[in-house]
Amino acid sequence: MNPVLSKDSVFSYFAGMATPLQKALLEEWLRHPAHVELYFEWLEEWEAGQPQLIPDVDVAFTHFSNRLAEPAAEHETATPGPAPLRRARRLGWIAAATITLLLTAWWQRAQILEKTYETGPGQVSAVKLADGSRVVLNANSVLTVPRWGFGTDTRDVRLNGEATFSVRHTVDHRRFTVTLPDQSKVTVLGTEFVVYARPRGTHVVLNRGKVQLTSPANPRPLAMKPGERATILPAGHVKVENLTPAQAESERSWEEHRFVFDHTPLQEVATRMNEVFDVHVYIEDKALARRELTGTYPATTAEELLDILSEMLDIEVKKQKKKLLLLPRRNTY
Repeated sequence: MNPVLSKDSVFSYFAGMATPLQKALLEEWLRHPAHVELYFEWLEEWEAGQPQLIPDVDVAFTHFSNRLAEPAAEHETATPGPAPLRRARRLGWIAAATITLLLTAWWQRAQILEKTYETGPGQVSAVKLADGSRVVLNANSVLTVPRWGFGTDTRDVRLNGEATFSVRHTVDHRRFTVTLPDQSKVTVLGTEFVVYARPRGTHVVLNRGKVQLTSPANPRPLAMKPGERATILPAGHVKVENLTPAQAESERSWEEHRFVFDHTPLQEVATRMNEVFDVHVYIEDKALARRELTGTYPATTAEELLDILSEMLDIEVKKQKKKLLLLPRRNTY
């Protein structure tokens, strides 16, 4: 069953005027992923005309916990019979229901207040934000954006993975900030840059414009220039280096599903494949792991790139459970 709901019906639900039948239809309607985004669009439209208060769940939960810890009022007189027991049970149910509601609100708060763009293995996706900025996400990346007020109240986003940002300058000169998993931040007004933020490290490449980079170990903003790559080292310090135009361009080659290597050890190539395709490429032979690869190779899947490597380096690919083992062919060494 795929019920069709009008905007007026959903608005009635937001206003608390929906009938039991309308609520049941809405629940069935929301089981379809395509309707969820429409639901939030209508909710934003309804909220604009009906300003609502979003409660501070942290404060509410702390206040309620303190109330539960308070001793009973001394002036309250006990009533003989089963009334106190009934009252205690009733208060217990109320307390349990309140805690459940608060925890549910806390858990769903991010889903309500934020919008998430996510890519899978080997996938590249372009996103146009409400302020006119454009973001291209590389594979296995997540971009989180405020669902409401983006471009007017805030221009703060979060990135986990890899992306190219083309940030549009606004009339009011509002800053655009990208927060990374290690709590580093890239702050700009309008520019184009590439961000790499994965478990093995973080770096930012500035193509044009200006950005400021901060990290927990370097809270003082570091101003970058076009053509520079800033790498955040394990200790939190920032290393800046100048790139050639070709090197800078290679940092975003993944937008066209191209892999660019320049005397890159095969072990580094394998690590890159693991990040992009979510596979487990493993090299036991140390000499093979040190072999270098140079060139540009188009590939949209791990299998395509492995076929190229197999022919170029004369290696064998063997599947072992969930791993892809790279081996030198027999009689090669």
